[in-house]
Amino acid sequence: GSNILFDDRGFDGIVVVNKMCYVEELEEGMFRVGGGMHFDRLGWLTSRRNFSGLEFATGIPGTVGGAIFMNAGANAQ
Repeated sequence: GSNILFDDRGFDGIVVVNKMCYVEELEEGMFRVGGGMHFDRLGWLTSRRNFSGLEFATGIPGTVGGAIFMNAGANAQ
């Protein structure tokens, strides 16, 4: 994943990688998205469907779950 760093001596623990990568349209304009989906891919997909608001996501590395956790795109608000 992005933003994962380890000491050269190793890591005594586990690392969980979220591979829940799916998108389904529940109804017109309402999507259910897996937290492991690439955030820039979601921005691209919604833009291709003529929805606005996630254009900024294009080019941002990481996952939807990570973007939510880190408050991506909030510009310190």
